[in-house]
Amino acid sequence: MTTVTFEDFDDDDTEKELINCPTCHTELFMLEHSVFENGYYLYCDSCPLRVDVSIYDEKYTEIEERLKREIKDWDDNEDALDILLSEIEKHLQACSCGGHFKDNAPRRCLHCGEKLEGYKNYMNVWYLRHFDNDCENDEISKHVIEPKWL
Repeated sequence: MTTVTFEDFDDDDTEKELINCPTCHTELFMLEHSVFENGYYLYCDSCPLRVDVSIYDEKYTEIEERLKREIKDWDDNEDALDILLSEIEKHLQACSCGGHFKDNAPRRCLHCGEKLEGYKNYMNVWYLRHFDNDCENDEISKHVIEPKWL
């Protein structure tokens, strides 16, 4: 088994922080969303679930293309990503807990669901052991779901 440590991520400029949940003390890793990922994570505003929205998803493409037609100078608009994610939020079904998936939802402990205060919406929460080679995918996937569109 290969164990990953915080230092393994210390060779780039990506914002990151190793934390312990203040309630249950689970070791978590806050990691800046990579510009090289092909999608966005929207978190439930009531539980630790997140939905992974791919830029290749048909509905994502439909929304983005519509906004590009409707908003002048879309490619030069510094608010384009916020506008796009807000529009995507409107088209996602509610979470099974009754909450809603939002880009700016508070990050939560993946173990106990407690809010993790003070983190920006470009930070994603992971179990540190997620990056271990032998980590069980079931543990990770129970917090990640595919988008269900309205």
